[in-house]
Amino acid sequence: MMLQVEIFRRELTPDERQIRDLNLRATALKKDDIHTAVDCLRSAQTLARNIDAMPHPIAWWLRLPVFLQQAGNMAAAEIEFNRIEQDIRGGFWAGHGSQASRAYLRALEDKRRVAHEREARTQAKPAKSKRPQGALTIPSGDSLCPR
Repeated sequence: MMLQVEIFRRELTPDERQIRDLNLRATALKKDDIHTAVDCLRSAQTLARNIDAMPHPIAWWLRLPVFLQQAGNMAAAEIEFNRIEQDIRGGFWAGHGSQASRAYLRALEDKRRVAHEREARTQAKPAKSKRPQGALTIPSGDSLCPR
């Protein structure tokens, strides 16, 4: 018996293209400008919610709180984690069944735990000095150069 499968790919709508482009930009900006990357993800997710575009996997939705934590805003990250949890328990993903909901909740809790661990490590690090390592502090009026 031979099984034949045909795959059809539809064109993205303008909104879906914008969501894709915002996510690509966020990824590109993550290391150099995390705050703009967060803005891109927030815009993409707002647009996705407005057009009810839920084909994105749970990991896609979890990017925003992770980026927020990396940007130094754990409080905002926790708000996003809570919003996603509410969506899983009774919002967007409610119709996906209990097995999917449990998997989504496990993914959420894993990302939340990692974000909290990363935040704790960040908080435990001493503040970086603006002075290069090994640089000397010279009281004003003094000089290291002989006259």
